[in-house]
Amino acid sequence: MPWRADAVNSLGLLLDIAGVVLLFIFGLPAKVSAETHEVDFWGSQTPRAQEEIQKYKRYKAGAYCGLALLIIGFSLQLLSNWL
Repeated sequence: MPWRADAVNSLGLLLDIAGVVLLFIFGLPAKVSAETHEVDFWGSQTPRAQEEIQKYKRYKAGAYCGLALLIIGFSLQLLSNWL
């Protein structure tokens, strides 16, 4: 079954909506250092610092997934003009 233009356009729109929702939740990716200066007496990172680093990585991944969905969605919508 060949892809119809309206189906490709609708798929692109759904991906755009999903991307915007992810960007709303996670925000735009920022250039922030994931390093923290919280160390205990022995020089290792505290559990709170490790949690913050994991949270930073999760938000960064969510933000980039949202941007990727937006780019793919807009590309599909543009592609549907030539189908």
